[in-house]
Amino acid sequence: MALTHRQTIHMRMLTAFFLMLMPMTLWGQSTSVNTNAAYLAAAVDYLEDPQARLTLSEVQDAYRRGEFTRHDSPSDINFGLTSSAYWLRLVVNAPTPPKTFSLLEIGFYALTDVALFHPDGRVDRTGAYQPAGERPWAHRHLVFPIQPKRSGQSVYYLRVTSQGSVTVPLTLWDPNAFSNHTQQSYFWIATYFGLIVALFVFSFFVFLTLRSTRYLYYCGFLFFTGLGMFFMNGLGGFFFNPLGWPKAIGTNTLYSLSGMFAVLFLRSFFETQENMPSIDKVMQILIGGFAFVALLPLTGASVRDGVSALSIIALVAGPILLGVTVKNWLRGEPGANILMIGWRVLLGAVMVQSARNLDWVPTNFFTLNVLQIFSLVEMGLFAFALAQQIAFERKERARFQALANQRKEALITQLRESEERLQQTVEKRTRSLSRALVRERKMMNDYFEFGSLVAHEFRNPLAIISTQAEVAKHDRRVGGKVSAHRYEAIERAVERLRVLFNRWLDPGVGKLGIKEISKSLIWLDQWLPAVIARDRLNDQQRISLEVSHLAVIGDEEMLTTALVNLLDNALKYSTPDSWVEVKTIIEGDQVGIAVTDQGVGIDSSDFERLCEKQYRGGAATDAAGQGLGLYFVKQIMDAHNGSLVVDSVVGQGSRFTMWIPRVSQSYG
Repeated sequence: MALTHRQTIHMRMLTAFFLMLMPMTLWGQSTSVNTNAAYLAAAVDYLEDPQARLTLSEVQDAYRRGEFTRHDSPSDINFGLTSSAYWLRLVVNAPTPPKTFSLLEIGFYALTDVALFHPDGRVDRTGAYQPAGERPWAHRHLVFPIQPKRSGQSVYYLRVTSQGSVTVPLTLWDPNAFSNHTQQSYFWIATYFGLIVALFVFSFFVFLTLRSTRYLYYCGFLFFTGLGMFFMNGLGGFFFNPLGWPKAIGTNTLYSLSGMFAVLFLRSFFETQENMPSIDKVMQILIGGFAFVALLPLTGASVRDGVSALSIIALVAGPILLGVTVKNWLRGEPGANILMIGWRVLLGAVMVQSARNLDWVPTNFFTLNVLQIFSLVEMGLFAFALAQQIAFERKERARFQALANQRKEALITQLRESEERLQQTVEKRTRSLSRALVRERKMMNDYFEFGSLVAHEFRNPLAIISTQAEVAKHDRRVGGKVSAHRYEAIERAVERLRVLFNRWLDPGVGKLGIKEISKSLIWLDQWLPAVIARDRLNDQQRISLEVSHLAVIGDEEMLTTALVNLLDNALKYSTPDSWVEVKTIIEGDQVGIAVTDQGVGIDSSDFERLCEKQYRGGAATDAAGQGLGLYFVKQIMDAHNGSLVVDSVVGQGSRFTMWIPRVSQSYG
């Protein structure tokens, strides 16, 4: 994840501070080496005593026999992890100018048993667990005051054993220079631990505020790392031994606990239990390994075994932790880039320190103090990574909060729109139901009108029959003849009744129920005039007929019903003085019977539904009817494999054409 410009500036300032601190620390611990201090590593002969049983006289005899080895390397003396005792032979020239005494410093904290044999036979003994008040010289390191001869050389023997690494950095100091060096070193040590304490206090208060376990683990890492450094600088034994500090608890335990908290911190930082479960198991094993090393002193294991175990597990854990950080960096996790730098710094320091413990690399000031130097850089980088992650999380929380607010607003808007749509739907449905109710009521009224219409239609033919019959009876009584036109009138009335029966009293009014038709040859020029003559029409309405000598095959009764329906509609929707035209048309193998009126017309939007049962177009709402006539016509046309076509213009009239398959004149 890329740093912002501001974070980059802070990172550079932090790095610059630590880079500035490191050389100042080095300088503070090595002032006046050339003129007031002498490193003795290259002027020492040594002898290994594997059984740690040799006496001084036996060692002197061994030197005379040439059994000592010269340490020719300028690096500090380091014999690694060993249970052997080592004898060092030091030859100190008389100082110039002569001095009252000099100070021999062994700059390593962990030597448990050190004895200096003076030329005059005196023996000074000290060790890491010796209280400060009992040491030959009160100091965090092991320091011996010596009095070289005023002329010539003085020979000293130094016997060294340790439960850990046998590292013997020797420096011969002028007392005043050593005092200045000590003051400067304590200043930088105080600065170092002051920074650690400041980081710890700040991080602990952040933990109390945020209740974040990451900061708690970081505080544990700071605490045990700082305490381990406190012991590694020789201050633990110097200050805590008088208080009865248990000898079993040393840097092995403290650094192991520091490593354990470092792994816990990394697990919490990257949430590996959820995000990287397989790697998290490896990290749990590392936590168990560090805890095991921390508890080794309680089992009676030697410090040397603890140092070996800690060095090995540190060499294994370092690359693993770095690999986890790199993987999360590649995934873009916030703070991973800074942690990666911190782990690389710490890993390098741990590997150098472990290699020095195992005597794989030379021992010098840098390798002896590398862990202390770079641990501060690494702890600072950890703190910066935590700050970056917290800032990122706050930014993400703000972003998610804004997103949640947006979604909340969108949800509210959606709910409002849904309510509006629901309200509109309810209103629309209410209006639809209201219209349906109106239609239902109107349909009921239509049924009542239908009954009246049927009664009226049947009454007229019956009245004609009754009247003509009475007149005929009267003619017979008076001895006259019944005229033929009266019989014809009665016949027309009877035919009209038959048509009415077919039209209105068919089973299930509105359901034609055509199953079978009785087809015959029908000559239109004979059939059409007869149908028009039989139908009783208003005297003021006129019908014109234009018919060709054409023939069709069909059910004459049904076709008559269809034609009468079309004529009734044409007359019904036309003015009394207008003409209704009946005309035959030929198109290909189809014969059309067109009924044209000059009435109100039909809107084109009604065409599709015009032949539906009980449907009435908008122009038909003012005229009596049930909306069944055209439905009947359409059913009859379908039964004859024909069709009904309507052409209409509102206000100009309509033309309904019944199309029937044509029959050639040679038929029959």
